[in-house]
Amino acid sequence: MEKGYDVYEYSRKGDLESLREALAEGSKPDEYMAYDGSTALVMAARSGHAHIVKELLARGADAQVRTEDGSTILHHAASGNAAEAIPVLIAAGVDPNEGNEDGVVPLILAAHYGHLACVRGLCDGGADVNLAAEGWGTALDGADGDVATYLLSRGAKRSDQGADQPMAAAHERFSYGCFETGENPHSTPVLAPSSSQGYSVPTADTRPQVGDKVCLRHAKPSGLLKEGDVGVVVADDGSDCVPLKVKLGDKYDYYEYSDVMVPSASSSASACATPEGTKGFLARKKVAQGNLRNLGNTGLCISPVGFGCHRLEDTDSHKSALELAISLGCNFVDLAPNYTDGDAEKVAGEVLQKLLQQRKVARDEIVVATKVGNVLGKQMAHTEGVPNMARVNESLYHCISPCWIEQELTRSLNRLQLSCIDCLLLHCPEYESKAGVDMSEVYSRMRTAFDYLETEVAKGRIAMYGLSAAFMPLRPTDAQHLDLSKVLRLLPEKHHFRVLQFPLNFAEAEAMWVGHVPRNPDGSAVDSGSAVEAATLFEVAKTHGLATLINRPLDGIYKEAHGVLRFSSLDCDVRSFSELQLDNCDAIEEKITNLCQLSSAPFNADEGASGHLAAKTVKVLASLPNVDCVLLGMRRPDYVIGTIPLAFATPPVNSEVALKALRAVHNTVCMWFATAIHESDHGTSKHWRLPVKEKYSNAAGA
Repeated sequence: MEKGYDVYEYSRKGDLESLREALAEGSKPDEYMAYDGSTALVMAARSGHAHIVKELLARGADAQVRTEDGSTILHHAASGNAAEAIPVLIAAGVDPNEGNEDGVVPLILAAHYGHLACVRGLCDGGADVNLAAEGWGTALDGADGDVATYLLSRGAKRSDQGADQPMAAAHERFSYGCFETGENPHSTPVLAPSSSQGYSVPTADTRPQVGDKVCLRHAKPSGLLKEGDVGVVVADDGSDCVPLKVKLGDKYDYYEYSDVMVPSASSSASACATPEGTKGFLARKKVAQGNLRNLGNTGLCISPVGFGCHRLEDTDSHKSALELAISLGCNFVDLAPNYTDGDAEKVAGEVLQKLLQQRKVARDEIVVATKVGNVLGKQMAHTEGVPNMARVNESLYHCISPCWIEQELTRSLNRLQLSCIDCLLLHCPEYESKAGVDMSEVYSRMRTAFDYLETEVAKGRIAMYGLSAAFMPLRPTDAQHLDLSKVLRLLPEKHHFRVLQFPLNFAEAEAMWVGHVPRNPDGSAVDSGSAVEAATLFEVAKTHGLATLINRPLDGIYKEAHGVLRFSSLDCDVRSFSELQLDNCDAIEEKITNLCQLSSAPFNADEGASGHLAAKTVKVLASLPNVDCVLLGMRRPDYVIGTIPLAFATPPVNSEVALKALRAVHNTVCMWFATAIHESDHGTSKHWRLPVKEKYSNAAGA
């Protein structure tokens, strides 16, 4: 962990007790600075933790810090609603009338966000109520309700606006703070260059034309068009700022092309994702052209990285992370009823409904996938009387019977607040072998499930279905895996089976190059001769038009290792379960940086081992041939910002180069493990493997 990162994290979370312990142990308030210039003090203010701001100032934190957009600590306190910190910051010498690089002063931000207590504190501290910024006007221009009344009582005035300079909704063009982002690509923090290189430059085909009828793409607090209004584009000046002149009645206003859309039945009425909606969304979010992926042969267009919700909890940080990821162009959300005991689906539903109601997204733009199969936690209350409920142990069952699918799907739809789920995946059917179910019976149950899923497609409750499973042996103690050729023979005629999801990472990489044939628990082919010319799992999937989604990109399983191999530089809670130390991660990052030339144009990521292994790993995996989407758990906004821009805003790594990097790192991992089992190891030896006697005992007859 980098020095001071503990202080930074405790400040962001508002954990005063842990913060004091870290400072008492020698950490300094300003030791760690994020890529955008944020310090612990900035994060505390941005997150609304006034008590942490006061503590850090008392411990000597620099109150004059500025983030890369020129914002002072008062800007972040104003946007984060840390009202009690404002007089303390002003007393510490922070000027309330100092603007950032866009000329925006803290009072304008506080008024824009409706933070009355912050507005009061800034005014009492000497803020000029009539300072204006281009595109924002004065604080009063962006205020309403009690904030506007208060500003008027302090002598505030609105700015003078000419007929051709209406007040655009400034928050759509500018963004301050880690938890919000606007449509302007230049306001988005990136690891990669912020220039147009690598972006899909909008063309006449992707924007409304003069003469088109248009409506708002999402709700705007100001401007001529309101929800339900349909205006007409009467002029386009061709600029990148406010290009479209839209007329409604005898009045007109100016809008960015991404603010409006041509009304269509699909964008307003569809209950599921559509080809037009998904393609339009990624074009609007300016995802680089080479990163646009097809979801198999469905016609849907998806982002190269999807939001994995395995550990998504009902917290503000997790909700903000999902909202931020979608705002940056992530349009695939992967869920399951058992993820955080149902909370993941509930949280995803709340975030999606919020964005839909705000018109920031349309339902047909987002692909939502969930699963059915694993049964644990709260799900146990519904198992009584359900046929074919396989008991793995006291706390884990598994079931894919039609009865269970029907009720689980109903609960998922309710939690997600949707009428249709785009893709329902059978979740690890092979795991029923752990409950003593023979694999021939597992396949039989899958056939029955597929037949039933077709009825759910006909009802309109799902659009398609697929499998999330192991198609390669993980380790001898988890020997059973599915054979795709057998699965395909189970499908009904004119089926809607469209998606495969399975692990791929630097440790579990063989699926990319070995033939997909039946294999023994140790991974060797049952018939070694048949494996030589056999197509890979990816190749078989593409032959049948199936989408390939890869999960666990950062958490590899290697043979009988006790823990996972965590391919991330972050010293987080998962680190304690990783068999790779941070120096191992640095070596891997340096290898892929050099092999893929990620520090050079057009990627311009940091050189060597710079603490960005996760982002670089995802970039490499997303660039591999036939990989449609990498599903990544992103529970914090800073993790989203640290990963998505490199993946979305720069072209893919050459597929052959990415494949070479995958092989190289996989070979390195294998070498480390082979070396570590010897007593004469060079010092990294650990208890890498389970005792030999345990290797096959659980696999026999499973």
